Amino acid sequence: AVPPAGDRTLTAHRALMELPVAERRAVVTGDGGAERLAEAGMTWEALAGWLQGPMDAAAWEAVIPAMGTMALVRNLRNFDEAGVSDEAAARAAARISDPEAVAASRQFPFRYLAAYRHAPSLRWAHPLERALGHSLRQVPALPGRTLV
Repeated sequence: AVPPAGDRTLTAHRALMELPVAERRAVVTGDGGAERLAEAGMTWEALAGWLQGPMDAAAWEAVIPAMGTMALVRNLRNFDEAGVSDEAAARAAARISDPEAVAASRQFPFRYLAAYRHAPSLRWAHPLERALGHSLRQVPALPGRTLV
């Protein structure tokens, strides 16, 4: 199917899908790769299949800017196993612990605790603790005495 001429996202997505498999990793890791993935609406799940190869540090670093907060939290172990750079990890950590991002994600505190338990690196501990604290604001007030 041909995307409508005015739809930039579908047009960019189609252009990526038409690339030969052998050229795809170079597009992701090259200049403007992260922007190109974002313009095409490429999720990390779609990227993994599209590359038809492993999600290495370069692939993760290209897609991290377009990932939502929930996806970031769920993939901390994958980031560490792939060996993402400290700079990429710092950007992800800043987004994970941002109060507005936490509120928008609507994740409850146990999600951050689960991420902490499964992330092999302590570089995620402080951002996850901050996010957990921010997420406590989303726990509804219950009448009577409550133990959390």
